[in-house]
Parts: sequence; structure tokens; C-alpha cells
Amino acid sequence: MIINRYIYKEALRTLVAVTLVLVLVFISSQFVRFLGDVAQGEIPANYIFGLLFLSTIIYLVNVVPLSFYLSILLTFGRLYHDSEMIAMNACGIGPGDFMKIILKIVPIVVAIVAVLSLYVTPWAAEKSAQIYDEIARSTEITGLAAGQFRESSDGNFIFYVEGLSDDGKVMENVFVQSRRFGKLWVLSSESGYRYVDEVTGDNFIVMIDGYRYEGRPGTPGYKITKFGKFAVRIEEKDTAPARRNRRSLPTTTLWDSGDPAYTASLQWRISMPLSVIFLAMIALPLSRSLPREGRFAKVFVAILVYIVYSNMMSVARDLVSKQNITPFIGMWWVHLLMLIAVIALLINQTGFRWNLNRIKQRLGMA
Repeated sequence: MIINRYIYKEALRTLVAVTLVLVLVFISSQFVRFLGDVAQGEIPANYIFGLLFLSTIIYLVNVVPLSFYLSILLTFGRLYHDSEMIAMNACGIGPGDFMKIILKIVPIVVAIVAVLSLYVTPWAAEKSAQIYDEIARSTEITGLAAGQFRESSDGNFIFYVEGLSDDGKVMENVFVQSRRFGKLWVLSSESGYRYVDEVTGDNFIVMIDGYRYEGRPGTPGYKITKFGKFAVRIEEKDTAPARRNRRSLPTTTLWDSGDPAYTASLQWRISMPLSVIFLAMIALPLSRSLPREGRFAKVFVAILVYIVYSNMMSVARDLVSKQNITPFIGMWWVHLLMLIAVIALLINQTGFRWNLNRIKQRLGMA
């Protein structure tokens, strides 16, 4: 049907545009945050894009339902604004027909969100956690920033570099203080770089053209040695893997567990694809506007509905996790309220008497 293809095309175009805008905004904010972490020396620069990619994947499970919701709202809002909806209604195409058109698209989006929520997001969260574990186990100079002192967790190693090259590989004016085996070493050099032994995997700071000071000044054992190249081995932190949150656990683990917190997380993952259905259904009556109101007239109300709906799901998840309500009721009451709101809006849009007459006709009472 020509009208079906027309609406599909408009909705798809709007969906792609809204999704791209939301993702780009998220990537920009995350990239700035990661740059701040690099500047503070909390993460190495070479981990930025990996973490950014994984965090974007995790974000998609929230942005796709919202984008689809807004795409339907904006598509039908434009049809109302341009009086195309009036022309379609005059041709006998009513809200029920448009709802059928929307519900034909919904299964595709539901399947995408279900895969993201049940499988992709836990995988991405686990990979992200593994990267942070790797950073925690990395050498004491990982994430080094120019002009900042870095101290080892045991206080036996202090490292300072005045400047770094543009690629971050060459260090300028390097200072190292090491206390090992009861001896105090102080080294300084004009330049240096990091080196990883390919056989053992050990990390070294290789210092070029500098001096090594051993012992305490004024004592007989005090030594000053000039060197052309000197390598200092940096021991890695012995840290246990960070405790995983429920978001990174596989869905099968949540399913097999009887823990209320795991049950809440499982219901949340199932609720994400379910939310696509109810958001799509309520977007149609919310998009209705008069020609002079503009295509964005109901956007504020629609955003408010989305915020209330998502917050109610969060509250329901917390209630299940804290065992304040039974898992049987769980988060499903939120979706039931949303369904009631959809039915009420559709009845209000088409008229109570018209719907009553349609029910009587189907029951053979009229």
C-alpha cells in the first residue's frame, strides 16, 4: 500500500536522524570525560576509543526505544501539521489503520532492542570491566601526564616527567626515585621512553643521557654515575579483578539465580524491548495536533511521558531488588499502567460513543 510505504519511509528517515543525533551527543560527552580521565592520569590514552566504543554500545539499548518513540511522534506530527492526516481520514484511513501500520514496524525494533538488552549490552559491560581491570593491573606509570608526580601504591617508586611528545611516547626531563633492597636511587635524564620486553612482558623505563645518584649525600657510600642509557624495571600492580555489577552478568546467569537483585535486573532487560511496544502505541495519540499548533507541539508532553515511564521502571526495579514487592508483580505493573494510558488516549481521540458502537457491532448487538 502506497500510504504504508510512505509512512515507513518517513518514520525510518526520522529514526535514523534522531538516533544519530542522540548517539553523537553521547559520544561527544563521553569523549570529553575520557579526555579528562587521561589528563588526570587515570586511564591511558590508548584505551579511549575502546572504552568509547563499548560505552556507546551500552547506551544504544536506551537510545533506540527513545529514538523510535520520537520518530513516530515527529512523523505523525508532521502529517497533522501539513494537513495530510485530514486528507487520509477523509479517505477512510483512521487511527486504527495507523496503529496497524506502526505495529508492523514494532517487531523489528523489538527484536533489535531485545538482542541489545539480553546479549550485547552485558557483553559490552563485561569487556569494559575487563579493560578497567587491565588498567588497574598495568604499570605504575600507565596514564602518565606531563608535569605530574606518580607514586606507586607502596610508596617505593616516584616518577616525574616534565614533558611528553605529541604521540606520548618520548618523555622529556625524566626524574625517577626508587627505594629497593634498602637502597635509595635517584635518576634523572634528558629523555626517556617506555619499553616492553617481548619475551617476558616486563615493563621498563629507558632513560637516555642522565645521572644515577645512589645512597645519601655526605655518606661514604654516596655514588654519582653518568650513563648513556639506563633501564628501570617497573613492577605491575597485583590487584584482584574488580567486582562486577549485575549489568555485566550474562542473562542466563540472571535467569538461573533466585536472588531478588538478579531478578530485578532480568526483568529490566526484558522490559526494554517491551517498552518499545508501549512507547510506539502511545506515540500515535500523543502526536495528534491541530494544524496551527505545529509539528513539535506535543514533543514536550511526549518527553514528559517518557521520563515518567522510564523513572517508574527504575523505581519498580529497585522495589523488586529490595524485595518490597514480589517478583510476580515485579515491573509488569508499570507496563500495565502504560497500556491503560494508551487505551484511554485512543478512546479519547476517537470518542467513547464511537468505540462503544464498534464494540456493539462486533458483538452483534446493533
